[in-house]
Amino acid sequence: MPGAWPTRWQIALVIALFLESLATVLFNSFQTLLLGQTEFKTRDRLREACLRMAQAAEPEFASMETEADLRALNEKLRAISRRVLADYQGVEGGFYLDARFDRFAGHSFPTGSDSGAPRDDNPPPKETEPILKQSRNSFWEDQDSVQPVGPSRVAIVTQPVGSNRPARQVTWTMFRLISPETLQAKFAGTKYQQVWLLAGSPWP
Repeated sequence: MPGAWPTRWQIALVIALFLESLATVLFNSFQTLLLGQTEFKTRDRLREACLRMAQAAEPEFASMETEADLRALNEKLRAISRRVLADYQGVEGGFYLDARFDRFAGHSFPTGSDSGAPRDDNPPPKETEPILKQSRNSFWEDQDSVQPVGPSRVAIVTQPVGSNRPARQVTWTMFRLISPETLQAKFAGTKYQQVWLLAGSPWP
């Protein structure tokens, strides 16, 4: 029959699109599971880094009383965070000081863009607000979260320094996670391109 082959091609294309859609669902499920495992491991790394920074910085904070003391101390805090975070690829961090000073200090990102030169000790602009809010809530106990920031999800851990509660200083660390939406968009690009091509092609 003259129309048999076009009909078979249509059926084959429909089956191919169905299988591709099924593959997308399976891919997304796998990515969600993988991302959950990645977040769990990332939080553990961030907690460990925070603890090491807090332990190293606690003796340095003992003599800090004035803004002048902080200026002298800041380079030591940077050295501590740089040394500790060098062991954690992609992890950025520093310190936040209580309401008396209400500021960040000792920022470092040794495995990223940190050149070692003096700079603003605030976290990156997009992450400053969530890190500030979480730090202010961490003078009594550790906190961790994963929050959407820009094109990625960011894991943030904050931890009080020392054993006194409320603490006067907090350590913070962060790690940028790629969002499931970004991964899905990369995978789905070919699918949408194929659908567009089919839509633009006349059915026999």
